[in-house]
Amino acid sequence: MINRTGSTKGTNMGQETGNIGFSARRLNDGIHEFLWTSPSREAVDVWLEYSEALYDVTDQDDTIYFLHIAQTMNIPPLSYVVRKARELQMKFPVQPGTRSAILFQSKFFGGFINTLSTLLNRKGKDETRFFGMDQRDEAITWLLNGE
Repeated sequence: MINRTGSTKGTNMGQETGNIGFSARRLNDGIHEFLWTSPSREAVDVWLEYSEALYDVTDQDDTIYFLHIAQTMNIPPLSYVVRKARELQMKFPVQPGTRSAILFQSKFFGGFINTLSTLLNRKGKDETRFFGMDQRDEAITWLLNGE
């Protein structure tokens, strides 16, 4: 099980994959931080592999906490992201809930993510909120406390 105090034993979490524009790590408070530096399909694939590993070891009644940091002004191909994310949802029809905070530089990128989260969030199971790059502390507070 993975949650704020859980373990990531048996997964490849924490690996640096910066050469494809994406890296992931688990913070001490249990938040899974994703750093996006490129909108590549490869970055999307690694993100979804990481998510799949989390879903595989997390109880369906738990919540996984994500902090996405979008350091690029570009966005990945929306149709590709939606198709791959839907495949993951089909593979795990019963998933844990998620709470995602997204830090972004561009209102356009925020609009993209808002559209994506509307398409993919499961009502009552997933929450997503957007923050400016200078609001990391507020984002973490919201993730952990809902405030």
